[in-house]
Amino acid sequence: MFEWSDTDLIMRDTIRGFIDKEIRPNLDALETGEISPYPIARKLFSEFGLDVLAAEAVKTMLDKERAKQENQDTEKKSSGGFGGLGAQASMAALR
Repeated sequence: MFEWSDTDLIMRDTIRGFIDKEIRPNLDALETGEISPYPIARKLFSEFGLDVLAAEAVKTMLDKERAKQENQDTEKKSSGGFGGLGAQASMAALR
């Protein structure tokens, strides 16, 4: 049998509380499009720290992409633009 940890139970109860407080009272207006769901989603992200996690994930992804681009630029400069052949580039053209 599966048992929930104390942390799981706290998270469950907290999420249920958020739904009871923020979503249920606005359910009809959300379904008809009278109000936008985005402010509620932003509040959910903010209250549970998901906004910070998402920002950190995007920063990490961008940092990796920038490092990859810098490595590619460095390799191009050191190889003379001929795939790492460097001084042998003129000989590669003869092949």
